[in-house]
Amino acid sequence: MVRPDRSAERCFAGVTVFLALLQVFSLWSGALGLTLGRGAATFYAVISLLTATLFAWRFHPAVDDVQPSPAADGPTRLLVRVTAAAAVAWTATLWVRLWALAFRRAPYDWDGLYYHLPAMQEWATAGRITWLDTPPDVPFVNYPLGVEATTFLLHQVHGIDGLINAGNLWYWPLAVLAVVVVAGRLGASPAWAWLAGALVSGSPVLVSQSLTCYTDPGFAATVLASLAAAMLVVFPAGRTGAAGFVLWGAALGLMAGAKGSGVPFALINAAAVMTALTWRERGQVTRRWPHLLAALATALAVGGYWYLRNAIRTGNPVHPIQVAIGHKVLFPGYDHVRFSEANLPPWLAEYPAWLRLPVSWLQLDAPIHGYAPTGGLGYLWLVACVPAILALALLFLRRRRDPVAGRFLFLAALVTLLLGAQTSAWWARFTVWLIGLGLPALVVVLQRAQAAVRPLILRPAVVAVAVACVGLAAWESDRTMALEQEEGRLPATTNGGVLYRTSLQAIFPGLDELPGLDRFLAAETIGRTRWGRLGTLMGGGLSQPLGQRRILVLPPKPTAADLAQLIAAGATWLVWDLEAEPEVPAHVRAVVAEETPFGPEPGAGFLFLRLR
Repeated sequence: MVRPDRSAERCFAGVTVFLALLQVFSLWSGALGLTLGRGAATFYAVISLLTATLFAWRFHPAVDDVQPSPAADGPTRLLVRVTAAAAVAWTATLWVRLWALAFRRAPYDWDGLYYHLPAMQEWATAGRITWLDTPPDVPFVNYPLGVEATTFLLHQVHGIDGLINAGNLWYWPLAVLAVVVVAGRLGASPAWAWLAGALVSGSPVLVSQSLTCYTDPGFAATVLASLAAAMLVVFPAGRTGAAGFVLWGAALGLMAGAKGSGVPFALINAAAVMTALTWRERGQVTRRWPHLLAALATALAVGGYWYLRNAIRTGNPVHPIQVAIGHKVLFPGYDHVRFSEANLPPWLAEYPAWLRLPVSWLQLDAPIHGYAPTGGLGYLWLVACVPAILALALLFLRRRRDPVAGRFLFLAALVTLLLGAQTSAWWARFTVWLIGLGLPALVVVLQRAQAAVRPLILRPAVVAVAVACVGLAAWESDRTMALEQEEGRLPATTNGGVLYRTSLQAIFPGLDELPGLDRFLAAETIGRTRWGRLGTLMGGGLSQPLGQRRILVLPPKPTAADLAQLIAAGATWLVWDLEAEPEVPAHVRAVVAEETPFGPEPGAGFLFLRLR
């Protein structure tokens, strides 16, 4: 019989708890009014690391040895191990390359500049994570931002401004280990399971979006963690201790705290686990109440901060997003479904809603970086993962007594429910977590095929298929990486170095040629009017480096008293967004010592005003 890789499961437990504790410390210290300076952030990070290490060391995942052992000979088993090691090495190398590129390249993504970076900028100015009234025209700064909270705390530790767009990269180990755990619980041997984990790098949208301030890769990692933790809790039934349920609660909290859509995902996951436990433990699940309460408390401590704070502040726990059941609006706000569907490509809108997801998967090159309206899950997903899922589903529906059948069908049902709850599922960045079913299914199919092949001399052919999958993933990830390395790149310098445009240079070509811009950027306190469409991107550019300047916001149609208050607060410059405030009143010009206009496109423009 073959056991799942306990070392991998312990590492998964440690990484999950580490990220969960970082969020607990960063969020609740701010709620208590404590400043998150470098000393405090370092202390919290060290305590989180030590606690997570101790938890991982003491974590003993229950195993019931029901998985069939693959009947592979020694040489073939060695080939699998070599293939898995090569895949892990490639993914680790790619991860390091992503860190290096994130360090050199500024954020260019729309939502990152719109609200992700301004939120962290305001936290840096305040010295802690708190409710933000200061940018009233950017309400999404108060949306659940768990990945940003982790990024902010760790930024307070290392202070490297070049890594503010690398928040998703902290979650890559969680994604890899979660897939390893799921594959192991489906019967994959350690080598095959690690091969599945390493193949996460074959998803181009995961690679490209990890270099932005979009948090979908980080959220996907938390979804994968919730799937893995659910498998650890449910299988085997009756033997999982309190630590397993605490781990499950931590994963659910990470998912709920990462973004608002994590709440329905957490509820679906919890309902699936409760249903499975009730059935597997023959109605004796009531004895699990202490464990379930521990999971609930952990989930609330890790992910509940945003919803409690927003409910107290606004009455809407997911402010500023609308909550509705059908046409019944429970909490008013922005209709996120309408926002997402506004990005639906016209050609895809011609298909029925149920067909848009598989049709989008056929757009393998359309495009795979940047905003990524469709496609993006890659060739490996379509030519290997989807067929493997269908093959296992058909096999286990026919062989329900197979010891792995119940596990796979539970996982497939859970993933299907999550997919049904995901709005705009045609958008690849929202469904990266599907690899949590596809990659484990792929390696289980290959492992079983290897065991079933006769004669034995043909077994290396199965390993050749695995090698081809690794090669496909490596080729696709390297192609995506090459595209990203060219994004925002400046012409080669005289010394042969590689330089990238800043956010402001990339979004507003010619802005850095304005006279006096260096003095404006050097100011410690600046003012601004409310933003128009392009102004929100200007705000993201001015949020870098984090905490370098205070950005004070004037109310609509500012009065002379508003200007006097701005100047009294220390502002020496004012950015006037002509798209939002087309007229500059006389009382504003009366306090202006220097005026520099900038018009990036027709109908939009800015005035950089030096105040007297």
